[in-house]
Amino acid sequence: MREAQAGLSEVVSKLMGDDASSEGVGMKLKEEQKKVDADVDRSHRSRG
Repeated sequence: MREAQAGLSEVVSKLMGDDASSEGVGMKLKEEQKKVDADVDRSHRSRG
């Protein structure tokens, strides 16, 4: 879980580095969050 969050904050800093509109950043973050959630979901299932 920590790795996923670290990956997400890395993405956030990259996005903030781009001078993207905050709306664009929000959209990208939502997409990224979905990917992270899916990864976490998958790892939970494989463990269970």
